[in-house]
Amino acid sequence: MPIYQFKCNKCQYDFEKYEKLADSDLPTRLPCPGCQELECVDKVIGSPAIVSGVNFHSKVPNHFRDRMKDIKKMNPGSTIDV
Repeated sequence: MPIYQFKCNKCQYDFEKYEKLADSDLPTRLPCPGCQELECVDKVIGSPAIVSGVNFHSKVPNHFRDRMKDIKKMNPGSTIDV
């Protein structure tokens, strides 16, 4: 099951949940775990994580690697490894 990130618009509580793809928006319809208010939780869209391994970089096309470098420059706290 994928991990989804959520954040409350009222109390700023952020949390992660393992949810089936079909239930990925379920926490947005439930009370916030922090303040217990309804209709205040949104799904957070994060940047993708790429895990490198042995010979990983040799298999990545140059245009993709260049794009990942651009993304890393725009997001200094990113975990992208290029």
